[in-house]
Amino acid sequence: MISNEQFAIARAWFVHAWTTSGLIFAFLALIAIAEDNAARAVAMLAVTVFIDGVDGPMARAWNVKRWASTFDGRRADDIIDYITYTFIPVYFAWQFEIITEPWVWVLPLVLMVSLFGFSNDGAKTDDGFFTGFPSYWNGAVIYLFWLGLPVWVNASLLLLLCLMTFVPIKYVSFNQTVQLRPLQRVLLVIWVIVLAIMMSQSFYNPNPALLYLSLFYPFFYFGSSLYLSWITREQN
Repeated sequence: MISNEQFAIARAWFVHAWTTSGLIFAFLALIAIAEDNAARAVAMLAVTVFIDGVDGPMARAWNVKRWASTFDGRRADDIIDYITYTFIPVYFAWQFEIITEPWVWVLPLVLMVSLFGFSNDGAKTDDGFFTGFPSYWNGAVIYLFWLGLPVWVNASLLLLLCLMTFVPIKYVSFNQTVQLRPLQRVLLVIWVIVLAIMMSQSFYNPNPALLYLSLFYPFFYFGSSLYLSWITREQN
């Protein structure tokens, strides 16, 4: 019979295995991009987002720090997140010519700025927010891919997000921000459904109505982050 302690240890290491499995899908995304298969690359990145979205709550619920203390899950998570939220999206932007000459220099800038964000000790607040734009480059470049905007506009938007990394606005964390959590989650589910319907119809030529409708959630995310950043600072 397995003891309660052995079960807790096994469960904790399962969480670490779950977190590191994101690397498998990150590698598959890289292969898909190299093969010019944007749809498969986005599907693989979506899996990495799902893995990242549930590993934190699992780790906290099962007290992973106690039962698997020799492995730094937070550090592993940050490394994998940098690869999946920043490095691969930047490669995606280059491969699919979202950014081209003379704007290619923007891409290594994104890599460096994002590294600052991941390495910044103040990147996460005690009350459950991110400080500065939280490196959601995957979502940014996928939308730019679909929207088909001029390259200079794409570059300008990426540069704006780079700047927002250093602006001390508090951004919502899906797992840790308490304020507006029920509304955030309901709208997130609706957003995912809209995207799923849109991509099932045509990934490379999305329905414009569904594409622009899906923008409601990014706008809500930024708007709610600005609002909550303001009211929490007022309270403090």
